[in-house]
Amino acid sequence: MNRSLSLCFSASLLASVSLGLATLARPVAGAEGTESARVDGTNYFASSTEALGMLLQVVSHLEETVQSKDLASIHSEDMVLAASLVAIQQQARRIDEERRVAFRADVETLAQGVAALHLAGDLQQQAVAEEKLRLILETLGRIKGCFNPSAVADAETAASHWMCPSHRDIRGQRADTCPKCGALLDQRVRILPEFCGLPTPARPSMTAKIHTDQPLVPGQPAKGFLDLNKLDGSAVYPPDLIVAHTERIHLLLIDSTLTDYHHLHPQVSRVPGEYPFSFTPQRPGRYLAWVDVRPRPLGLQQYLTTTISATTSEAPLSDRTVTNRVLVEGMLFELTFATEKLRSGRPVVGKLRLTGADGKPFTRLEPLMNAFVHLVGFHEDRKTVLHLHPKGGLVSDPAARGGPELEFQFFPPQPGLVRLFAQVQIGGVSKYAPFGLWIAP
Repeated sequence: MNRSLSLCFSASLLASVSLGLATLARPVAGAEGTESARVDGTNYFASSTEALGMLLQVVSHLEETVQSKDLASIHSEDMVLAASLVAIQQQARRIDEERRVAFRADVETLAQGVAALHLAGDLQQQAVAEEKLRLILETLGRIKGCFNPSAVADAETAASHWMCPSHRDIRGQRADTCPKCGALLDQRVRILPEFCGLPTPARPSMTAKIHTDQPLVPGQPAKGFLDLNKLDGSAVYPPDLIVAHTERIHLLLIDSTLTDYHHLHPQVSRVPGEYPFSFTPQRPGRYLAWVDVRPRPLGLQQYLTTTISATTSEAPLSDRTVTNRVLVEGMLFELTFATEKLRSGRPVVGKLRLTGADGKPFTRLEPLMNAFVHLVGFHEDRKTVLHLHPKGGLVSDPAARGGPELEFQFFPPQPGLVRLFAQVQIGGVSKYAPFGLWIAP
């Protein structure tokens, strides 16, 4: 974003705050289950806890962005920021009359500070951004001082709830793990009003399409182009996506027989919203694609589905073999589960064990995207995908080694056949072990 656009945002942001009470025309409903209330015919948040909590979440994001030097991601909170400033401005009616004028001035000062922070981010001025952030935090401190301490404490508590990015019904502390998939609860439960214009968590916030430079031919390399767009048709830029396991985009491809699996990471091109990648199909027919992303600001995991068309006919799913033991280049991959029968809708602990070609337990697995194994499962309905990782924290040390046993949490959502691929890295090369699992009702 250039300087003129950033200044335009500043003007529109200040206008939103100044006209806040007059511009709200629809009831407010929290996207995460909060409620709304009507006061004197005007739409308000139900409490100062919600309004202040929403602002605290936005400022916390700005603080994390500056500290991580990811200045390009500052704009991902623009709509939520504008809505939060409107919401906090509404609270002026609850402030003592003698402090009301100063309160409103501080809200506008905060808006001006964020606009200045945006400009510093656009210009990649880290030192300036850090100074602007300091002034924003000071202003936020004065705004918090206008509320009852108990209201501030409640807002801080409400702003610090965490959830699983894949299973939004699982909530807890940030250090907790999801009992369904084992992922860390690293996504805030956002306090969001309906009027801020964001998609609800229940539906995707963007669309995906893929085209190739030539028809797919088995055994021949193909160059693909992933087009990502928001619901309004605008392009999805890299800062719009959260980095998960070292990548902003995980592209999962599989053919109709569920045998030829590819885990790819499309990169940025000069065309906004276009992300090129390359792969070599081994089977005829179209390929099914799942685009695994976590869009800002909600940060919830989404699987955008599309297909890669082909001129050849696809083969049916004929191999329905159920197996938990696979040999790959002399290495034995074994899956075991805590229960004898896997059932849909029931989480279960699983273990992957590796034995080297020499018959000894294999302990030299290398980190791959911050994990020693990536487990991706495709259901026979060709509509359902699972993306799992071992229990424990991320593996960021490239010198670390793993094995022979890796524990993970498995949560099949529905009955039927699941082809589960275990992807590991050995000697800098990815190796894939395909399992066949039967999920009972």
